[in-house]
Amino acid sequence: MKKNVTVYCSSRHVPEVYLKAAYDIGVAIASRGLDVVYGGGTTGCMGELARGALDSGGGVIAVRPKALGGQMPQSVKLKEIWCASLAERKAKMEELSDIFVVLPGGIGTLDELSQIMALQHLHMKACSCFLLNLCGFYDPILKQFEDWIKLGFIDSKDLKRELHIIKNIAEFERRLDSIAMD
Repeated sequence: MKKNVTVYCSSRHVPEVYLKAAYDIGVAIASRGLDVVYGGGTTGCMGELARGALDSGGGVIAVRPKALGGQMPQSVKLKEIWCASLAERKAKMEELSDIFVVLPGGIGTLDELSQIMALQHLHMKACSCFLLNLCGFYDPILKQFEDWIKLGFIDSKDLKRELHIIKNIAEFERRLDSIAMD
């Protein structure tokens, strides 16, 4: 069965370094014969992610809440799934994939990261989750995790098992190669 990779990221207009990373993640996933699942946005990192995958001949599954509307680029490699709510969108994206990548993003991305980590922690979802800490974007959150470990709120072994911190696209590609072969 073909594997899908869900990518969580922003649809906002952000600095070029993050847009390029999103495009490159799309290329990396598609070039390994995997499909991208994402939130369906056409701008920001979401748009670049989809473009990278489609430009590389990969498949893209856009899981979109009806309230956001909008038009997607036309491609035979693009499949749209419409959802009634953001909660339904998150559940569908979780259902479709066993590999998750969290790019720099905002509140929605943080919510999605927390959800996947909680599902893993409660043994409700067996998956690989990668956090792209590009340019130290997630350093403050990683520091918070360290504080929670020190205080006993989370276990360092659980965190290492549930979340793979990556700093660049090349590291992601190496890690993806190792699990894509399973």
